[in-house]
Amino acid sequence: MNSVEFSIPGEPCAKGRPRFNRATGHAATPSKTVRYEFLVRLSYMQQIGQSVQLEGPLSAEISAYFTIPKSASKKKRQQMLDGELHPTKKP
Repeated sequence: MNSVEFSIPGEPCAKGRPRFNRATGHAATPSKTVRYEFLVRLSYMQQIGQSVQLEGPLSAEISAYFTIPKSASKKKRQQMLDGELHPTKKP
């Protein structure tokens, strides 16, 4: 089985839910989501290229890295740096 690995710069972003317009019946994706999806696509194309076509069943393993919040106490900050405490927020 072939494997493809690439990284996306910056803080991970949750996918926003679409907003529906009653008058037209159309759904609109939030602009933040559109920008992040474009960043993912651009990162893939720059690092892997267009030569790799993904077809059929796929599996994904995702490692997300978050910055430590400024509101974290010194004790919690050190626990996070030591890998004892992990983020509990979404996404």
